[in-house]
Amino acid sequence: MQGHPLLLRLVADLLQEEYPEAPHLEQLQALGLADLGQLLTNPLVVGVHRKEEAGMVLVLDASYQRLSPLQKEILQAVAVLRGAFSEQAAQVCTQGGADAGEIRQALRGLTRRSFLQRVTQPVGYRFQAVVQEYVRLQINNLAKRHGQAIDYYRSIALPSSGLEGN
Repeated sequence: MQGHPLLLRLVADLLQEEYPEAPHLEQLQALGLADLGQLLTNPLVVGVHRKEEAGMVLVLDASYQRLSPLQKEILQAVAVLRGAFSEQAAQVCTQGGADAGEIRQALRGLTRRSFLQRVTQPVGYRFQAVVQEYVRLQINNLAKRHGQAIDYYRSIALPSSGLEGN
């Protein structure tokens, strides 16, 4: 896990979430990540980048499986958006009937688990590229998600000035 801050953060967050009293690296085995250390030090896996990428997928898989259905729904709904997004965007794109408070709580949980990062300009959340790509690979119906994103962008678009065609 050396050298990759996001991988370290994901492992630390996973351990903290699952073992809040006394998180320790030895508990990775109970989380299905016993092979992570071996993978990252295995000479047969060539290249630091490849080791980090494989390790990242293992940790993301383990972390993703522990998310609530609402958290997974939110991630998949906003993974197709470009750039930072607001709580409102998450709620509109999710279309699952969750209220604003539930969305806010789920987003905070996703931030604590390092799936999302808080941003201040614009106010909201964003993905790190590797996490966003991982989540996109989890989406079963990408066309549906793109449609939801289009609906969201249309809902916030400024009214036209009526100058089309002139």
